[in-house]
Amino acid sequence: MSVFQVGIFYAITTGLCWAVLAIGLKYALHFASTSTIIWFRLFTATVGLVGYYVYRSLVREKSLRQLKKLFWPPPLKLVLAGLFISCNYFGYMHGLELTSASNAQIMIQVGPLSLLLVGVFYFREKLCWQQAAGIALAICGFALFNWDQVLVALEKSDVYIAGNIWIFFAAITWVVFATLQKMQIAKADWTPQETNAVIYFVSMIALTPNAHFNELRPLNFWQWLLMISLGVNTIVAYGAFAEALQRVPASMVSLIISINPLITLALIALIGYFGLTFISPEPIMWRGYLGASFVASGVAIAVSMRKGTRTIVVPTK
Repeated sequence: MSVFQVGIFYAITTGLCWAVLAIGLKYALHFASTSTIIWFRLFTATVGLVGYYVYRSLVREKSLRQLKKLFWPPPLKLVLAGLFISCNYFGYMHGLELTSASNAQIMIQVGPLSLLLVGVFYFREKLCWQQAAGIALAICGFALFNWDQVLVALEKSDVYIAGNIWIFFAAITWVVFATLQKMQIAKADWTPQETNAVIYFVSMIALTPNAHFNELRPLNFWQWLLMISLGVNTIVAYGAFAEALQRVPASMVSLIISINPLITLALIALIGYFGLTFISPEPIMWRGYLGASFVASGVAIAVSMRKGTRTIVVPTK
């Protein structure tokens, strides 16, 4: 395989990881609370990344200098980023609990669009007409998808609205997190994975008081496997994303990843088609599917049409 083909493979891997993640999180809510799922996911990701750096420091470099750089003292920007990403995870999970996997995947796309605006107004990036068109298309898609879901969930519209408020909160806190991480990565001596290690550790510590560890004791083998896979999903998705950016243009990576909500919709439709019951079917009418297509297309156009700037794209979930 060529370098380009390997990069495309990594980008597709990231998109699939994020598409499956929402379904896995929704099912995990059947046997664990939001706080416990989030904590365990961050715990697994922290152990994975920190374990890698321990191995690298002790076995390969024969020095603890890198570990000291990561955790003593931790940069203030990364501590704040860790607190905001913990809010992001908490808000996204609450929104997912109150609505559906498809809805959460569509509405969380507010995050990348908001980050684009931060880039324009704070980092002084230029907004071309294609990006403006992408934002307008995505806004139309949000409106159309919400209209469809409100009509479908008319009797529980208050729950649906509350869920979307949580998802909107998750998207905004993610924007703050992404901005802080971008500012730290801009320093030449910090890599994306090093910042992630610190951020995951801070988030795990921040969420520990709310975790219900007694919920983990009665889990069976398959439930444990799912919980661990949710944490591994985080490491694989972010690692594949970084590898993809090294091999193919960032615009193409963003384009591939931005269609993950459509993959989630397709997977849920297949689950319903085969009569599987581990996740409830999601009633979506033609307006919802059309709106989801508009959102995915608009976000893809907006985040991929960047000229003359080096943009750090970070995870949304």
